[in-house]
Amino acid sequence: MFEMIRILKAALIMIIVLHILLVFPALAIHRAGGTENKDVKKFQAQIEEASRDSGIPGLVFALKEQEGRIFTGAVGSSDIEKGKAMRTDSSFYIGSISQSMLAAVVFMLEEEGRLELDDTISDFVEFPGGEAVKVEMLLDHSSGFADWTGRDLTSTDNPKLPELLKAPQTIDSLIKIAAAGKPAYPPGERQEACYTNMLLLTKLIENIEDKPASTVLEERIFKPLAMRDTRYLKAGEKLKSLADGYRAEEGWGQPLEGGLTEVGWVDDNLRALPDQGIVSTAGDVLKYHVGLREGKLISPESWERMRTVRPGKINGLGYLVLKGAHGTWEGNTGHAVGHLCINLFHVDKGFYLVVMGNLGDTGLPVAKFYNIRYGN
Repeated sequence: MFEMIRILKAALIMIIVLHILLVFPALAIHRAGGTENKDVKKFQAQIEEASRDSGIPGLVFALKEQEGRIFTGAVGSSDIEKGKAMRTDSSFYIGSISQSMLAAVVFMLEEEGRLELDDTISDFVEFPGGEAVKVEMLLDHSSGFADWTGRDLTSTDNPKLPELLKAPQTIDSLIKIAAAGKPAYPPGERQEACYTNMLLLTKLIENIEDKPASTVLEERIFKPLAMRDTRYLKAGEKLKSLADGYRAEEGWGQPLEGGLTEVGWVDDNLRALPDQGIVSTAGDVLKYHVGLREGKLISPESWERMRTVRPGKINGLGYLVLKGAHGTWEGNTGHAVGHLCINLFHVDKGFYLVVMGNLGDTGLPVAKFYNIRYGN
């Protein structure tokens, strides 16, 4: 009898709980998600404050904190003329963020016994002076090869560059320009960022794999990490999510009202290049960085070699290590003509940060965001 009464009481309590949840579902959901919703609003307010006065038309932020929470937010415009708002799923050219992807593929090939970092690039690619340059020197930018851009993607440093980029370029057409240039310094003497190194790494990978770099990266990185919004755009392909790109300097065309020049056409002419032609979203770039650091692409031994700064060097192999007032950051920066991206991991605080903007000749408000969210 007493056991029966106990069972009936338990059943009655369950009925009352279910009744409360069914009659007041909105109240239950509000209480469960209230804190999370507050945190999302706080993050959005922080990126809006960080972006203020940056001069960048639009920005997307993605943050993964140490405890695993992920925040994404967007501010500003993806297309000034059309008045389109920037979205968290807007796409950008990722520029040299791709160099760590190429480096990861090189380490995969080494793990498979298909190359060694001490091999000379002349073993795989025909290029003047290649017999004195090791594969490793392409990864750490110590090859000394002439940069096909002249110095950088700016009309001030290279007045002929905007004219060159009015037509579609290929890896081979730009390697030809680089091959005709005078080496900047003897191989291994120092480290200087050089776009030619990325072209030669790509050519090396394509020759070993006997397939286009776009296919190699799709098979080895994008698909395994479920990067569904990342790809090489084909010539003439339109992508609605692609943010328009801009520059503030002169030499790239007729400025819009407000002084910026639309330069999306320039990046479109560089689609065939590994360090310019990949488009992605902040969420996908975040997936990539987390996957790389968590060992989903290369072995722990390869990863340590990739991120280690060796004596006399300033960075790893296809991977940057930045030390400053805000601590130590590891990752990559990406510079297209009209887009700018960063993909960083803060070693001391353990968070990942991706910021993408559609103004190619400026800096991103990373330090300002850090100060707002984490304090001085």
